[in-house]
Amino acid sequence: MGNRKIVVAVTLALSAVAGSACAQYDGLYVGGGVGMYKGSVEFNPGAFTAGDTKHRSGVNLNIGYGHTFDKFNLAGELSYTNTIGRVSPGAGFTAKLDDAWAWSILPGYKLSNSALLYGRLGMASAKTSGNALLPDSGKTHRGALYGVGVKLAMDKNWSGVVEYQSYDLKSKDYPIGGGSAKPSASGIVLGAQYAF
Repeated sequence: MGNRKIVVAVTLALSAVAGSACAQYDGLYVGGGVGMYKGSVEFNPGAFTAGDTKHRSGVNLNIGYGHTFDKFNLAGELSYTNTIGRVSPGAGFTAKLDDAWAWSILPGYKLSNSALLYGRLGMASAKTSGNALLPDSGKTHRGALYGVGVKLAMDKNWSGVVEYQSYDLKSKDYPIGGGSAKPSASGIVLGAQYAF
């Protein structure tokens, strides 16, 4: 089953479970899930871009605080994902994007008492590693994290989450060919959150 079919199936299942549940979108929440990401690295910007041919799974953890204003909701969130992609430019060379941290704001709109549509705008960082970037493979790239998602209530405290995320990180200089590398990644996160 393709990744799109999995996301659609999970979203429909969460919608069915949500039913008439009334979620708590105010206050402190914690969450976790699995992200399925594809990464890419643009080498010596303009020279060539190496992309991942399949999705890589990463564990996604988050903690945040939200507040509702009538139909609108605003949350701030700290998130961590252990891996957001891997690329193989060829000849046995690889580059990985790991340890992604982000601070985000999440403006949202309550579609109903059990569904919240939201966007994400954040500042992110991730570390590179791999033999494609030797002899200086480990650098921290910083940039932006964008996303759009939906939270569907399962009861007052628990919500299911489906979100599309995109990391747009800035380039850094590497000794490879005297140029630089600019990583990016995008994917779908499926998870659950508990509101206190």
